[in-house]
Amino acid sequence: LGVPALAGYAIGQRLEFLLVPISFGIGVASVPMVGMAIGAGDVARARRVAWTAGALSALNLAAIGFTVALAPDLWATLFSSDPAVLEHARQFLRVAGPAFPLFGLGLTLYFASQGAGKVLGPVAAGLLRLLIVILVGRLLAAQGSSATGYFALVAAAMATYGLTTALAVRFTRWGPAGHLRSERGFSPGNFQLKESEFGVDLVFSNTDVKDLRWTPPDLLERAGYAVGYAGKGWGPGRFDQGGRSRNPAGPASRWCWWPTSST
Repeated sequence: LGVPALAGYAIGQRLEFLLVPISFGIGVASVPMVGMAIGAGDVARARRVAWTAGALSALNLAAIGFTVALAPDLWATLFSSDPAVLEHARQFLRVAGPAFPLFGLGLTLYFASQGAGKVLGPVAAGLLRLLIVILVGRLLAAQGSSATGYFALVAAAMATYGLTTALAVRFTRWGPAGHLRSERGFSPGNFQLKESEFGVDLVFSNTDVKDLRWTPPDLLERAGYAVGYAGKGWGPGRFDQGGRSRNPAGPASRWCWWPTSST
């Protein structure tokens, strides 16, 4: 390909390197917010933080990418005045610039996933990007491709990375198994612990059992606690419609460790 092509690519690559701190800064800021939401059992909020951070990163990089794609000399002429070098730099920026937003989306979602402790998908997306560059790059080399073909490969690899990371985040279950808040239908706001003459009361108010994977008594019982209710258990509603054989508050008991009532 020659020195001018390599130099032109290096000019464009320097801009790509400068994109990383932008996505890195937004992504790192999202990690504690996602982690706090996951710790509180608020998976929906954690996902909103992740997608908001990803969208913000993509928006920032889109502004840069489309600007240099439309006016590549704004960046390229800062480094060289050689016509051949500038032509290759322009080619790279026009081809790769539109892929910058997806690169930013993927990198920021990778950091956000660290807050949820679910990084396998984003890491696999990064590995996929590497494999695409290696395998397709070898193919282009064997066919004697022009520099434009390699620039297109760089753009396609960035786009694939961003889209694959987004899909991994979308379809990966966040939150620890058996957490008090599932991803649909239940939140800690549906119950509270109160001191009473019996010791501690578990009071919860969700009346749609069909949408609950686990109710608080279910989780407490799985953890080894004795559960049950005295007087009125869960209600109103028909718990059998949710496939349950007993009241969600637990079995009726004269001696109740976790007496409950509806509010």
